[in-house]
Amino acid sequence: MQKKVKPIFSESFVNRVIIHLCRIVWKLAKTRKNESFLLELIQNEMNIYNDRQMKNYLLSFCKSKMANDVFLIESSSLAMRNSAIIMQGPLIAKDDLTIETVKLYAHLYPGTKVIISTWKDENKTLVRCLDNLDNCIVLLNDYPDFEGYFGHLNYQLVSTMEALKKAKELGYKFCLKTRCDQRFYKRGLIDWFVSLLKTFPVSENIDYQLARIIVSEGGGKHV
Repeated sequence: MQKKVKPIFSESFVNRVIIHLCRIVWKLAKTRKNESFLLELIQNEMNIYNDRQMKNYLLSFCKSKMANDVFLIESSSLAMRNSAIIMQGPLIAKDDLTIETVKLYAHLYPGTKVIISTWKDENKTLVRCLDNLDNCIVLLNDYPDFEGYFGHLNYQLVSTMEALKKAKELGYKFCLKTRCDQRFYKRGLIDWFVSLLKTFPVSENIDYQLARIIVSEGGGKHV
C-alpha cells in the first residue's frame, strides 16, 4: 500500500505563493512584450502542479480588451433584435473599458441596443464617444436625494429604472442588466437567456411580472 505524503505547506498558502509568482512573471512578460507565450507557460505549470498536489484547478484566461480583436457575429437573431443591454453606473475610462464593451456588443450581439444609464456629471468626452456609436443610447440621470441603506442601492434603482423605461419606450421585449464595469464575451448569450425564459415560464399564480428576472451574485468583470 502506497504511503500518502503529507504536504509541508497548506493548500491556501501554496495558492497565494503561485498567484504572487504569476504576478511577477506577468510584469516581466509585459516589459518584454511576450505576453502570450508566458501566459501559456504559467497556465501549463499551474495546471500540472494542481493536478499532482491540490484538490482544485487554478486556471487563467486571456480576454481581449479591444472589440476589434473579437470575432464578428454577422447575423442577428430575433432575440437579439428584441433585446436591450442595460449598462448601469459610472463610466470606466481605464482601457476605454465602457466604450470598448459597447463596441464588443455590436460584434457579439448585432441588432441589440445598449442603453447606458449613468449620471449628469459624467466625463463629457466619454459620453460623446458613446453617443456616436450606432448601437448605444446614453441616459444622464440626476442623483437620488438619498443613496439608500445598503451601499448605493438607490443609485442602482434610479439608473436601472430609467433604462428600463427607455427600453420599453423603444419597444424592446427583453433587457439584460449589467454594470459599466462588467463585460460579457459569451456568444449566443442573449438567445440562451431568452430560451430560459421560455423554458421556465412564470407561474400562472404570479401576476406582478411577465417573466423571471435572471440575476447573478458577484462582481466578475469578464463573463
